[in-house]
Amino acid sequence: PYFELQKASAAIPEGAAAGTQWIALDTKCSGTDAVEGKGGNIGVSQVLKVNAQHLYFINFATRRNTVPTRFSPDAKLVVSWAGGQRLGFESKNMTWQTHSFNVFSQSNAVQIEFTELGVANNEGTLLDDVSVIDLGVPPK
Repeated sequence: PYFELQKASAAIPEGAAAGTQWIALDTKCSGTDAVEGKGGNIGVSQVLKVNAQHLYFINFATRRNTVPTRFSPDAKLVVSWAGGQRLGFESKNMTWQTHSFNVFSQSNAVQIEFTELGVANNEGTLLDDVSVIDLGVPPK
């Protein structure tokens, strides 16, 4: 599958949760698969420089990507921090929804990953406006 950035269009006229673009985690494949309407699930990740022993606030927006003539009930997002799953849910809303959680960092570098696990049909989760905020050393 390919990495796909999208902008507002007739299918999603209201645009991004923030800015002008978002990422589709269930995208069209190239060649024959694209012609047949098949898609491919992807994950996007980044290694972050963080402070060990600090608490972090993770915030992001998601919405469902769908085509009015086809609606698959299976669009599932999993969010991982440092290799462990922290959040997983089915993307059902057709408007942007904000999600957040707190995580503790054990080291000075950590990987955050967003992965689509639903049916690969180009109708999965859209992701936007990811932020990672250092809350400092948690109180004892």
